[in-house]
Amino acid sequence: MPTQFIEQREVPTADLKPHPDNPNRGSVDDLAISLEEFGQYRSIVALTDGTILAGHHLVEAAKRLKIPTMRVDFVECDDRTARKILLADNRLADLGLGPSLDLLLKNLSELDGDIIGTGFDDDYISMLEEAVSGPPEIDDMFEEAEETPAKPEDFHRRLTILLDPRFITRWEAIRKMYDTDNQAFASLLGEDDIPPLYEDDDDDDEVDVSAFGSETDDE
Repeated sequence: MPTQFIEQREVPTADLKPHPDNPNRGSVDDLAISLEEFGQYRSIVALTDGTILAGHHLVEAAKRLKIPTMRVDFVECDDRTARKILLADNRLADLGLGPSLDLLLKNLSELDGDIIGTGFDDDYISMLEEAVSGPPEIDDMFEEAEETPAKPEDFHRRLTILLDPRFITRWEAIRKMYDTDNQAFASLLGEDDIPPLYEDDDDDDEVDVSAFGSETDDE
């Protein structure tokens, strides 16, 4: 059943009530910032009894800001149609292909940092700039690698195991018998010691990397 538009008018914000089965979750904090910055630039959609069909979180933000009235488009429809509107309100936007990254960045850049109320922040813009610029050049990657050489801890993973206290006591005793965690753990597995993954290019001496995070943490 199609909705029937009844009227548009300003009503007390307190008279608007959420639909009890609204599944959508929005950022009231961001909407409150938007309301303060722009005011209400789109109408709430509600049934004639004040039950909100679209704009739940905008109304919640208005109540938080103590905005006395809101502009509402009142409609009439049956319960099935009302539930469909609840589902469609956010879902249809989600089904889109998303924004053009180039145009999005262009619009954000032209604001010269004045992005209050848009829902975007500096971190997002930085990520967007990287995405629009495309993959890095191979030469740039090599230069970056030379500027930030790998560290021993880059090659190791931290392991957390929940153990019976008796096993922990046994591990501590075995650990004292070896120079590194790797050696001790290899002995428990019945394997030879695992050779180091990292070598110091300056003097060709092997670097003991086992102390950089390849250890067991008990809880």
